[in-house]
Amino acid sequence: MNNVIVPGIVAIILFIALVILYKKRERKKMVRDIILALFIEAIVTLVSNFNVLYTSLKTDVTSNIDVTSAPTTEVLASADDELPTFVPRVSNQFNYTIDCPSNFITEGSYEQETEDDFDLRSADRKATLRFTARIVGDELPYIYTIDYFRKTYSGIELYADNQLDEDGWYVASTKSADGFYHYRKCIYSGGIVRLFTFSFPIEQEEKYLSNYDYVSRIEQSFKKLY
Repeated sequence: MNNVIVPGIVAIILFIALVILYKKRERKKMVRDIILALFIEAIVTLVSNFNVLYTSLKTDVTSNIDVTSAPTTEVLASADDELPTFVPRVSNQFNYTIDCPSNFITEGSYEQETEDDFDLRSADRKATLRFTARIVGDELPYIYTIDYFRKTYSGIELYADNQLDEDGWYVASTKSADGFYHYRKCIYSGGIVRLFTFSFPIEQEEKYLSNYDYVSRIEQSFKKLY
């Protein structure tokens, strides 16, 4: 800092001396020239030292920046960002195929000559995929109808398309009062009913609908083999 202050004071003194000499119309040209030369040298020194000081201060400020606190645009990968995988479940006897989430755990299954049931649950035990296939004969029992689904999972009906009489299937979805989404698809033909119900809490909507549409994947994969 002194490298800037001292030349500055000298330059001011020399400038005042020059002004006094010119006002008195000093005829000693040599004296004026000497003072003028010293004044110019003082100005040059002042500017040079100022540049050195500025560069030094700038370097100090830059070196003191905490780069660890600087914001970053790097996006860290999350386990939830990974696309889920599915495993097909196929039954020739009950004439169906359906894709099931590979990270769901089988909690129960029952298979015999006239029945094929299984229950899957997510690792956090909040979402469930329940499947039923039964030989029921020529008339669909009430407990497998769309009306029974609405009664069991009553609340706000989100969607329904009942094509049971025309094409042998229906789909429906509700948001129940207990804070869950429920999705159902049923296929009934040849005396066999096949249906699944996929349920998950509303707070996991982003996981099962937004990030990846589990509902559409499961619903579209569920069909008859022949």
